[in-house]
Amino acid sequence: MGGFVEIGPVQLEELVHEKIKEAGSDGISQSDLTTALGVSNKELSPILKKLILKRLVSKKSMKVEGKNVIMLFPVAHDTSRIIVNVKSMYDVPCFMCNILNKCGNGSQIGPHNCPKLASWLVSQL
Repeated sequence: MGGFVEIGPVQLEELVHEKIKEAGSDGISQSDLTTALGVSNKELSPILKKLILKRLVSKKSMKVEGKNVIMLFPVAHDTSRIIVNVKSMYDVPCFMCNILNKCGNGSQIGPHNCPKLASWLVSQL
């Protein structure tokens, strides 16, 4: 009975996300994260993939002191809220958009710059 406590994948994912959030806008290198958490890159990679897909973390390859380093950053979420009548949700242009599969943060078109969505939101105020 050693002093180690097993943690499950969900707890590890939360811990990884928390460490990246703690790093803030400076980010944390993937190698520093593996060292801080005592996990291998093999264990960390699928967790990072999930966090990136959930848009909680972003990953950038950067040159640091002449070396290529993978940096991880928390994704800031807008905390402002828009209240919309639920009955009008059926009119949201996204549901009928022919480029919905290409829409998203980091894409050429997304909720942040979509004229159809902006127009619809203004009409709901």
